[in-house]
Amino acid sequence: MHRKTTNDQNRKKKYLKLETKDFINNTTQTNNIYKTMKNLKFILMLAIAALTFTACGSDDNPEQQDQNAVAGTYEGSTETSFQYMETPMTLEGEKIVILPTGENLVRVELTSSRFGVAVFENVHITKGNGYYIGAETVGSITMAEHGREPKTYDAILDELRINPDKKALVATIFIPGVMGGTEINFFTYAGRE
Repeated sequence: MHRKTTNDQNRKKKYLKLETKDFINNTTQTNNIYKTMKNLKFILMLAIAALTFTACGSDDNPEQQDQNAVAGTYEGSTETSFQYMETPMTLEGEKIVILPTGENLVRVELTSSRFGVAVFENVHITKGNGYYIGAETVGSITMAEHGREPKTYDAILDELRINPDKKALVATIFIPGVMGGTEINFFTYAGRE
């Protein structure tokens, strides 16, 4: 009898071990399913948030202005300074032409009697603080120095600001590869005041 009791106890222990093992396996599977559902819920929430922000685009943004609002020819003067020159060089009768190239994009071209032609393609135009503002843009300037063969240099349109009535335009162009760094500041005659 003692042996039967021991066998019964061993069977019960085995049975309990199997039940415990099944319980642990089921619990582990349930936890895995719960974690997977939790991750899916998180991913779904992220997707909804992304779609919500995408839907709130700036289709009707009043700050975006038509590129035709700034198109035109602007006459004025330039003040040019060099790293090795204390007094800026002033030239009258200079000209900037702005042509539309796409939605809120323009081509800016400075023609200087002394420094040649600087061209900046696809300058992005926005309106802010009462002005049309051109984004900083890399372009080039072609210069014919002292009757030599024309040479092209990298140039940066550092500033472009135009008032809404197109009477005043201010532009700053930086040419790092000429005379230790050259800065050309263009002003329409109204823009100087």
